[in-house]
Amino acid sequence: MNKTPHILVVDDEPDNRIILENYLRDAHYEVESARHGEQAWYMLIANPAHYDIVLMDWMMPGQSGLEILQQMQQHPQLRHIQVIMQTARARVEEIRKGLMRGPGII
Repeated sequence: MNKTPHILVVDDEPDNRIILENYLRDAHYEVESARHGEQAWYMLIANPAHYDIVLMDWMMPGQSGLEILQQMQQHPQLRHIQVIMQTARARVEEIRKGLMRGPGII
């Protein structure tokens, strides 16, 4: 029996979180959300094997999505989690910067 992927949605904008949560639940994913990077980090550390994918905003107050990604890659129990980074950044250098952060970012 296949396990339903568990997704952590991280976005400081409530409307974005609600839209993503509803869309993903309608697609039969298990979904939890965090309002900011610090909350996401605590959720990930508390249960490292729980999440399969993190869908995260790049630009958030406090810790950015990129900073959380760097922490995840340094943590042996979190580096396997796939990360999808959502961003309004569109310049080539910014996209390259995100992609160069290493494996796990889509």
